[in-house]
Amino acid sequence: MERRMDRSIQFCKGEALSLNEHIGRKLEADWEEIRAGLNITPSPVKCSEDQLLQVGHNIFIFNSNWAGEVFQNNFSFLKLSRRIYLCPVAHRPDLDVYYYYLVWDSPFNSPLILGIYSISSYVRETEVFEAYKSLTDLAHNSQTGCNGFENHRSELTTNGSALIRLLKDPSYQENIKWGKPRRGHPEGSIKEHISVLEANLACVQELMSTEEVVKILLLIHAHDTYKGIAEKNVEITHPKSHASLAASRLRELGASGDVVLMCQYHDKPFSDYRKSLKGKSGDQRLIEFLSDPSKCPNPTLLAVFFLIDTMVPGKDLRVADWFVEVLTNSEELAKLMRLDLVRNVYKSLLAYREGG
Repeated sequence: MERRMDRSIQFCKGEALSLNEHIGRKLEADWEEIRAGLNITPSPVKCSEDQLLQVGHNIFIFNSNWAGEVFQNNFSFLKLSRRIYLCPVAHRPDLDVYYYYLVWDSPFNSPLILGIYSISSYVRETEVFEAYKSLTDLAHNSQTGCNGFENHRSELTTNGSALIRLLKDPSYQENIKWGKPRRGHPEGSIKEHISVLEANLACVQELMSTEEVVKILLLIHAHDTYKGIAEKNVEITHPKSHASLAASRLRELGASGDVVLMCQYHDKPFSDYRKSLKGKSGDQRLIEFLSDPSKCPNPTLLAVFFLIDTMVPGKDLRVADWFVEVLTNSEELAKLMRLDLVRNVYKSLLAYREGG
């Protein structure tokens, strides 16, 4: 598996496609369902260069923070982060509403469509923060009157909307600059730590559903973002710990409850590991935590995120080894978790790290 250094990607049939070409094919495949689900009339925006770029300009040019970044010839992309974009794909003229793909340009695999979202053109006249609030998922936008896209009536769009809002939050953009190279974090800043974790996620994304990938991406971008302004050397649950500040922000942004709790307790397994080294029943503490739905309603995904966050340069692999061993030896957790997924993530990340 090689890091992709240019904008070409390997499509599912081995054909090299640009990000722009991949979106075009995805839109072509989805188009009839999109048109039926949105009840779009008259002729919608499709792949016309002039029309799509005008859509991008109409929405984003009113504020420099929303200036569209253009790739190739057909699509206008709003860059939310280093690898996450909004791409306008359709227009419903009767409501003056535009529809967008949320796209993650995975470092190793084909770009992943994280959902379809709508935004009203009224944001041209409003402040940027109001524009964030107008980003709504397709299935919950009562104005569209859509009958299709029932599969989007899920946490996929809930967490996708939260991700969009987080990435455009000025405080997020400022906070991720914090950090210098140090023990456990040779990459330095939070921004660089995010890049390392996105590369890890790219190694294992095909093992998970799109909904799970969105949750992991949201955690990657939120979990350490408030370290620079947090109170130091306090308990995980302290209201001013970096975990509590991040969890509180995710709650404000409308993230699903399991993501909020995973963010709050993302360092709990490492705390239990340190206790295990001191003979303080760390193994049993970890099992009890992962078995407690009030603190850990999604133990499988928390385990996946912990491995993604732990199996990075500068961190001791013995932590991940201990973690997977405890899970594998627990009959109780075998009933609660998808341990096959956790083990496969561990093996994939180990191979990537040893190969890198």
